[in-house]
Amino acid sequence: MKSTRIILASLALAFVLLAVSVGVAAETVSLHAGESKVVQVDADAGQWLTYTWYTMGVDTLHFVVTDPDGIVIDDIVASSGGDTIFADAGTYTFTWTNTGATSVTLSYTMPFQDIESAVNYVLWLLLIIVIVVVVVIVIVVVLATRKKKAPAAQPLSPMEYQAVASGRCPKCGRPVDPNGMFCAVCGAKLR
Repeated sequence: MKSTRIILASLALAFVLLAVSVGVAAETVSLHAGESKVVQVDADAGQWLTYTWYTMGVDTLHFVVTDPDGIVIDDIVASSGGDTIFADAGTYTFTWTNTGATSVTLSYTMPFQDIESAVNYVLWLLLIIVIVVVVVIVIVVVLATRKKKAPAAQPLSPMEYQAVASGRCPKCGRPVDPNGMFCAVCGAKLR
């Protein structure tokens, strides 16, 4: 039972790691004074484009997001940020510019997937989980209902055989029917 829990926990962890890693772009970069980092993401209509970013420490960056038509969606000066965009088809541009006098370390993530892919992914994930649970249940039921084999009957020893032939039970010594299979008193096997 403990091994079943370990297997299920391992599978759950693997699914979580797989879900987190699907469609993720992540990076940590150092931006020198006046330097910019530009990331372009191609999106299909209906995708959810989620981004987060932060700098190490209190350093700030000028951050701008433009949509496929060149319209500015986000324009801030901060040390961190993030949002979710319900995307139109086209290329989104994310630009971080270090306007300070010293180098800044930037970390960002941009996981994204369209709604249809997300629903399909969840359905496949649920199907896999159901299959794993059914297999585990079948294994548990089979192991629980497995019949144990009865030990092979031991032949009577010569002394026991002689006792039965003389009309006595080899176990309890009481009189028995020499043609009977078991002792009527103790149930010992006579043949």
